[in-house]
Amino acid sequence: MAPGKLGGEAWRDIVLYGVARLVLFIVLTVVIQLIAVLLEMGQSFPLAISALLALIIAFPLSMFVFKGLRLRVNEHLAVWGAGRERHKDEMRAQLEERLD
Repeated sequence: MAPGKLGGEAWRDIVLYGVARLVLFIVLTVVIQLIAVLLEMGQSFPLAISALLALIIAFPLSMFVFKGLRLRVNEHLAVWGAGRERHKDEMRAQLEERLD
């Protein structure tokens, strides 16, 4: 894999994690809004408030619900970052060699 590139599996996991978090947010928004409607508060409980509550709940919940996927994404990004650093070091060494 080239130093500035992520592999196909890495991109798949990154996109999957992003989509999973978005779906969790949407599901939580719908559930919160449905609860408000069932409690007959639908008119006084705007969708924006449901979305804000869902966002606050989804942040920490996604870290636990999608832990395995999050760890795989972090691993891919760590490998990619290490490759970039290695490439930068090689380029610096070549540049210093040419300037000396």
